[in-house]
Amino acid sequence: KSSIMKSPAKSRNLGSIARSFRREGYNTRFVHGGDLNFTDMSSYLYSTGYAHLSDLKSLDIDAPTGKWGYADDAMAQEFVKQVASTPSPMLATWLTLSSHEPFEVSEHHFEDKMLNAMWFADREIGRVVSALKEQERWANMLVIIIADHAYPYPYGVANYAAERHHIPMLWLGG
Repeated sequence: KSSIMKSPAKSRNLGSIARSFRREGYNTRFVHGGDLNFTDMSSYLYSTGYAHLSDLKSLDIDAPTGKWGYADDAMAQEFVKQVASTPSPMLATWLTLSSHEPFEVSEHHFEDKMLNAMWFADREIGRVVSALKEQERWANMLVIIIADHAYPYPYGVANYAAERHHIPMLWLGG
């Protein structure tokens, strides 16, 4: 009934892709527009092999913040910038925020706030992928982009249904 992230004594013993990639000489970076101290996430990320963490408190972005931090449009640019400054080979992970309630984003394409936030996040992810593919270093990177957590969309999915708990995650790279 408790998150494994809140138990460093346990989480540091879990298998971890970041730790495995670091052993193979990869630089590891985790970027999030929110607070990585929330639920002891930074301790979890360091213990599982991420060497460089960036979050709301360490970023200086000229953009407004929402309830949970910077929206994905501001973070997309920051993520591309950080990846560009990280030596290859690398594992770079971005935890997005725009698809998190209260679903407040700067542009509107759909009336439904949740659907609109998903559209917004998807568009920004597309921009990140396009920008990263332009870099020569694309051949030597693994990029993981993951949503903050799942939502009952499409609507009507029961809380106990497996579909209710799917979290979008992309694994990309050259």
